[in-house]
Parts: sequence; structure tokens; C-alpha cells
Amino acid sequence: MNHIDVSPNFGGLIYSVNNFVANLIGIAEPVFTASVLGDDSNVSGWRIVFFASAGLSVLSNLIYVIWGTAERQPWTVHIP
Repeated sequence: MNHIDVSPNFGGLIYSVNNFVANLIGIAEPVFTASVLGDDSNVSGWRIVFFASAGLSVLSNLIYVIWGTAERQPWTVHIP
């Protein structure tokens, strides 16, 4: 819902770009997992995959907590 708070007129466009990036990460994750694990799926390889995924989640959340806002942006067009 933050997309609509930031820009009610461009909320759909912002959401679609955000969803596109999220899907790219979803596509890249199996490739990353396969490259880390290789032919043997041992516990240490799965730890790397888990901590990389957890680190990406924590980093993206931290970026939003620091710089995220729900205020309407000045670049949005105001239509009465």
C-alpha cells in the first residue's frame, strides 16, 4: 500500500516496477543456489544459501527503514 501513499496517480507503475525487480531476484535465486551447491548438497553449502538470502532480506528491510517514507512525493501530479 505504500506505493499508493507515495504517489496515488503512479501507484500502479511503481508497484509493477517493484514487482519486476522482486521477480528477477526470484529467478536468480535458483541459479545462485545451483552455483553454490554444485553437485553435492552439503550442509555448509546450504548455510551459504540461507545466510545470503537472509542477508538480502535484512539489507533491503534496513534500506526501507532508514530511507523509506509514506509521504506524498513532490514529483507526483496532483489531480483534484
